Amino acid sequence: MKKGPTNAHRGHPRDRPRRLAHGRLPVGPGDGSGGGGSSPAVCVDGAARSIACGLNGAGKLPQACQGGQWLDNGGCTDPDVCKNDGTRQIPCGANGDGKLPQICTDGKWVDAGACNGGSACKNGDKHSVACGLNGAGSQAQTCVNQQWQDDGACNDPDVCKNGATHEIACGANGLGTQAQTCTAGHWANTGSCQSPNGCADGDKRTISCGLNGAGSLAQTCKASQWQDDAPCADPDACKNGATQTIACGADGLGTQAQLCSLGQWKNNGQCQPPPPCVDRATKLDACAAGDLAFKPLTCTGGQWQAVGACTASIAAGLVHTCALRNTGGVLCWGENTSGQLGIPPVFPPPPSNYTVPLPVSVVGLSDARAVTAGYGHACALRADGTVVCWGAND
Repeated sequence: MKKGPTNAHRGHPRDRPRRLAHGRLPVGPGDGSGGGGSSPAVCVDGAARSIACGLNGAGKLPQACQGGQWLDNGGCTDPDVCKNDGTRQIPCGANGDGKLPQICTDGKWVDAGACNGGSACKNGDKHSVACGLNGAGSQAQTCVNQQWQDDGACNDPDVCKNGATHEIACGANGLGTQAQTCTAGHWANTGSCQSPNGCADGDKRTISCGLNGAGSLAQTCKASQWQDDAPCADPDACKNGATQTIACGADGLGTQAQLCSLGQWKNNGQCQPPPPCVDRATKLDACAAGDLAFKPLTCTGGQWQAVGACTASIAAGLVHTCALRNTGGVLCWGENTSGQLGIPPVFPPPPSNYTVPLPVSVVGLSDARAVTAGYGHACALRADGTVVCWGAND
């Protein structure tokens, strides 16, 4: 029967396998049988290596080979302080009374939101924050009631917002324009001064002019300013796109629409004949061929309309007219400021006028044989030989 290992061989500590830092025996490749004998050699004595260790396996654990087994040769060097995806809350806020959520990412605690419930500041503390058009200024603040409050106005060195543009006057006469761009909070020229009026005395030039810019204007520089040598020589008679209406037709009473094209008036459509009459106009028309009687007409809607019966004779005053009817009655129309139409005077409020456009019958007169009219009155000869008058006593 074979004898087991001697006690002298088993009893020396350096001849026995040591446990790893994590309380486990070093195991070589292919080992795992769990047998009760000594582990087979997995390395060459004196060799060294590092293996992964730590909270997330990102650390390094040095090992050295002794007795054919890997043994820890120091502690794990772990860069991580937390296990990935772990969470926690830490105090925050000026007074530590808030809660700041954090999550472990790549072994480090990272803020996962804002401080909840913490004070903005500690009463009496002071600091400065950026301010101004481009954030280059300084704003002093003091903590009051755990909130930052401004101490005075922002001390801003900038005069404009970066990237903004504008134009300023420039040139010999201040009539030119200089483009500027805001850079580093201050205006800087962009390009050169555009000064059409800056000139040297004696210089000459010709510029466009006229209704459509098709003309030419000669200029000479005097006292550093361009001055016209003569009026603009403009070939155009009108401004392109303008419209107007001119008279047309045999009697010049029609209307012709025109459109300005290439600086000249051109007809736009056909000549439009005038309407037969102008509204509110009046005239007399013969009742029948060879008849000495007339009937009054008034223009309504551009057409002549009869507004009374045939009359035997007619008389006109300054601003009124009267007509003798075959029946012996008298019709009058026109201005009635003095009662010259045979009815009470008319005094309408402004802007109305005193004109009665339609003929009205003279009140109480039915046997007239002749009629006449004066400046502001009218008279009629009655059948009995008497004369009756009405209107102004002139």
